Amino acid sequence: GNGIVSTGDLICVESPAGGEDGIGLWYGTNASGSDNIITNGGTQLIAVSDRAIGNFDSFSIDADIDNKYIYLVSSGSTAAAYTAGKFVLRLYGQKAFDDV
Repeated sequence: GNGIVSTGDLICVESPAGGEDGIGLWYGTNASGSDNIITNGGTQLIAVSDRAIGNFDSFSIDADIDNKYIYLVSSGSTAAAYTAGKFVLRLYGQKAFDDV
């Protein structure tokens, strides 16, 4: 790692299409996330909600997420592939000092 992530923003710049509109942000280990149900071992950063252009959510992280993965997650019943949608994820933090 290069530093410590403390806050972030998720901004929708193009509405999702094809798949679910409800998208959130979670973090977890590789085993708890990719192609699995993230709620079995992940931690929510931003609740799943409908995303449209201009939708903006911020989050704070009060835990060490070193060696963790950040996932965009959806909820719902459709298994359709996404055909559109763009998000900007901004992460803010500080340098991890060698002497701390």
